[in-house]
Amino acid sequence: MKMRDDELCNLIDREARQSIGVDDAFAADRTRAMEFYMGEANGELAPSEV
Repeated sequence: MKMRDDELCNLIDREARQSIGVDDAFAADRTRAMEFYMGEANGELAPSEV
C-alpha cells in the first residue's frame, strides 16, 4: 500500500509533535546555539562590531 503525500506529511507532523525535546526547557537554547553555529547569531551571541 502506497502512502499519499498528505498522509506522509501528517505522519511526520504528528511524530515531530510527540518527539522528545521538541518543546522542552532547552528548545530555545538549541535554537540559539544553531543560530550561532550558522553564523546568524543575534543579541548577546552576536559578534562584536569591528
